[in-house]
Amino acid sequence: MTPKKIIIIASVFFGVLAVGLGIYLAWQKSREMIAPPTLPISPTSSVSFPGGVEGVSISPEGQPSGQEIPAAKLRVLSDQAVFDYWTIHSTSTGQTDVLYLTEKGEIFKVVESGDDEMVSSQALDNVQSIQSSQDGKWVAVKYGDLISPRFQLFNSEKALWQLMADNIAALSFSPDSQKIAYLERVSGKPALSNLTTKTLTGAKPIITKIISLNQKDFSIKWLTADKILLVSKPSSQYEGEIWAVDIKKKTISLLANGNGLAVNFADDASWGLKLSVDSARTPHLQLIDKDGNSKANLDFTVSPGKCLPTLSLIYCAVPQSYSSNKKFNLPDDYLKKGIYSRDSIYRIDVNQNTEDVIYSQNEPAIDAFKFSLRDNRLFFINRYDNKLYQVEL
Repeated sequence: MTPKKIIIIASVFFGVLAVGLGIYLAWQKSREMIAPPTLPISPTSSVSFPGGVEGVSISPEGQPSGQEIPAAKLRVLSDQAVFDYWTIHSTSTGQTDVLYLTEKGEIFKVVESGDDEMVSSQALDNVQSIQSSQDGKWVAVKYGDLISPRFQLFNSEKALWQLMADNIAALSFSPDSQKIAYLERVSGKPALSNLTTKTLTGAKPIITKIISLNQKDFSIKWLTADKILLVSKPSSQYEGEIWAVDIKKKTISLLANGNGLAVNFADDASWGLKLSVDSARTPHLQLIDKDGNSKANLDFTVSPGKCLPTLSLIYCAVPQSYSSNKKFNLPDDYLKKGIYSRDSIYRIDVNQNTEDVIYSQNEPAIDAFKFSLRDNRLFFINRYDNKLYQVEL
């Protein structure tokens, strides 16, 4: 396929996605109490997961173990509110450092025995999001104007900042943390972008153009060595799409689509969680394989950002109640912080179809998101106070 044909096809696919979030219509009445999953998964087909038996069928016959981790193992880690965080694990010392970014753009390292240590005092206006490499050595910060944001890279080991070009629209780190991919806007052609990769190591960066395409407001996720995802913003009000770019073949294909579309893959990308909203505006959470195929339904509904899929386990913050009795949209109102939830945290074994309660106390109340797992510790941010928490497993 020639580059010209690729651009034409991409234009057809992406050109129709110019709808904004708009005014959100109410569709679901909030319940005061939403029961946690007692039968976590209902099957849609035979499923095989890493570490499991080939062809294992996830059935609704599994029973929860009912074990609960004591509340004393829940701890607040940060001295202050955090915007986002990441972890760095040293293979030489075996130590894991936890760093976080404030809304001002300052960076601190968690010090459990004293005051948190400031790593960088550089201030950034209107911090919008961050992404970290899997090893935590690199962090990309998106900030500034909402229409034309800027990106800076932060080297966690050297505590140095690097300003990216001002025509970068989105970026993501490779699974091996050695490269970065970014959408680079083409001068004079606002809708046209080049998907490009760049090495982060070596004396001279190697820059490779993958494909040119028409796109608007897509984020990207470097999923596997050969696959980069283009992801539209989730909203129940319009159909979102996720496209997979094959880096070697330089082709593009549809991975998933649907209203309210949001995904979260395990680090090895073998499977993940997908949220979508049906024609009746009812949200559904599913297990999907690496190609986006639905494998099983979960009988509770949360934004995938409130879960952490690992090789065979899912850690999820499951709402027990919401802050509003009024009708609201998922995922829109939750992402806009129009509603808050009071969560219990569950650990679900997708092979055994069992679950453990990790945290279910009324106090402190938690509305947990952005999970990560290091050294048998589960980290997350609590939306009630925006501080960083951990649970020892």
